[in-house]
Amino acid sequence: MSHQQLFEAVLADEPPARDTLDGLVRRSRRRIRYRRLAGTGVALVATGVVAALALPPAPPTMTGAPPSTAASSPSRARPLLLGRAPTEAPGAVVPRLRDATTAAVTRVAPATVQLLPTGDMEMVPGYTDDNPHPQSTLTSVNVKGTVTVGGVTGKLVVTIKRRAIDTGCAAAFPPDVAPSVLRLECAANPDVGQPYTSQTVRDEQPGMIRHIASQDRQDGTTVEVSVSNEPALTGEPPLTGEQLVQIAGDPRLTLYP
Repeated sequence: MSHQQLFEAVLADEPPARDTLDGLVRRSRRRIRYRRLAGTGVALVATGVVAALALPPAPPTMTGAPPSTAASSPSRARPLLLGRAPTEAPGAVVPRLRDATTAAVTRVAPATVQLLPTGDMEMVPGYTDDNPHPQSTLTSVNVKGTVTVGGVTGKLVVTIKRRAIDTGCAAAFPPDVAPSVLRLECAANPDVGQPYTSQTVRDEQPGMIRHIASQDRQDGTTVEVSVSNEPALTGEPPLTGEQLVQIAGDPRLTLYP
């Protein structure tokens, strides 16, 4: 018996080998492929993570209305006045109105009028008019003094001023609208030229009584006349409210002689 036959007889009852050489080679090749695929998958995941980290952050969520990019309209820093700028020389205004006040008061009552030699005048830059160049223009003036009627003396104040246009109305127009248009469209009092307004104020001081009358005129000015029972602070003022209405309507009390 040969050696080959001897070995075959001995091993005839043994189960076949589980791992043959060919099987080992095939399994080894499969493991190599699995490792390559797994490595590729990990590399793809890592690449995705790096790409995600490299992306710029998402913009924040906006809530509410977006901010406006429109330029705001310039506001009117200076008030616009009704009427035109007075042309009378400033030094002539108060003396003329002192004479006009005395004439207006004595026209309605047998009164003695004593006025202060100076009055209060308010001047503002001429930007309030159509002329854009800065120059002074008169906006208001008042004269003060005392008036005595029948032995009763009281304090007298006469004020003439230009009225300002209504600011709410002016805001509805573009800033480059001519002042003359605004004066026409935005009169502060639509009832210009009204006869008068009259009132009596009491207790500004203990015992004090003041009558006030005013008239809004069509030239854009307001004339206001007041008389009180100062300095005595007893009894009635020397002029009545009705008499003040007549004084306020006197055409000599004006900024445009």
